[in-house]
Amino acid sequence: MAKKIALLIGVGRYGVGLKPLRCPNNGVEAMAAVLSDPAIGGFDQIVDLVNPGVGEMRSRICEVFASATKQDLVLFYFTGHGIKDMTGDFFLTTAQSQLFENGRPNAGTAVEAHFLKREVSNSFAERKVVILDCCFGAAFADGFLAMNDSSVDVEAQLGGKGWCVLTASTSARYALEQEGESLSVYTRYLVEGLKTGGAAPDGQHVISAQHLHEYVAAQVKVAAPAMEPAIFNRQQGYDIVIAKALVDNEQRYRKQVQARIYDGSIGPAGRATLNEWQQRLGLSAKQAAKIEAEMLSPYQKKQKHLAVYAAALAAEKECAYPLQPRAIQDLKSFAATVEFAR
Repeated sequence: MAKKIALLIGVGRYGVGLKPLRCPNNGVEAMAAVLSDPAIGGFDQIVDLVNPGVGEMRSRICEVFASATKQDLVLFYFTGHGIKDMTGDFFLTTAQSQLFENGRPNAGTAVEAHFLKREVSNSFAERKVVILDCCFGAAFADGFLAMNDSSVDVEAQLGGKGWCVLTASTSARYALEQEGESLSVYTRYLVEGLKTGGAAPDGQHVISAQHLHEYVAAQVKVAAPAMEPAIFNRQQGYDIVIAKALVDNEQRYRKQVQARIYDGSIGPAGRATLNEWQQRLGLSAKQAAKIEAEMLSPYQKKQKHLAVYAAALAAEKECAYPLQPRAIQDLKSFAATVEFAR
């Protein structure tokens, strides 16, 4: 009988040279809750690791992928620092990971991407999903998975068989920690998309890897534009079904609101349409207003930050123009901080 197995790893405690993180522990807990819920993920086995050492992490990866049978679905989720060495090789960090005094990573304290790739490749499971909430996540796909594989027999792969990799960011332009948030931006929307059913297209009752990526990417585009979520697949892995969708009327209204936000506001025609949807779905004015406030919040925060930046720029110009190097650097630093804090 087919099983759904998830290996969830979060690393927030590190050795010398790496900044500790508070979100990974919460990320593993939140993902475990939604995946184990019979009405949503319905996973039969959840293996969660928080701050594992390099040996334990490697051992558990081997155990989970090697024990899976052909009919099983295996989902691997990692949240923590992702690092590269001087040659560009990508590593997932562990609680033992550290940097040398010269800033180079101690490769013996981390799990190299090649190791994980080998275990995924060798697993008998026909459905495998890898989710990486870390910097340089797309480096995992290099030389392993292709955006399109013309050699794949699409007819033979219908039903969502294959591999799929979802990544939070394609580069180092990503921060795991956000002010006042218990989850990273990427994991927050992973959980939200699964828990609310928001990741399912209208009229569908399942959430595939592709659906989940599209939902998260759309939310992240507003909340943290500097991030670039990506999806890579091989053998039609896009179609792998991860969860069932619990779509209620509030969620249906949320989708309608999202579709009618332009440049951070809802126009008159959009407002009239939403009023019709509110009545059709039987929502109270209070419920509708709450949903709209939540959906508009990221846009409003963005406008607030832009206003602060514009005021700081104008003030610097009053002090000295052309701008001094110090002022330019401070403005760049502020802009980068705002990108990652949203």
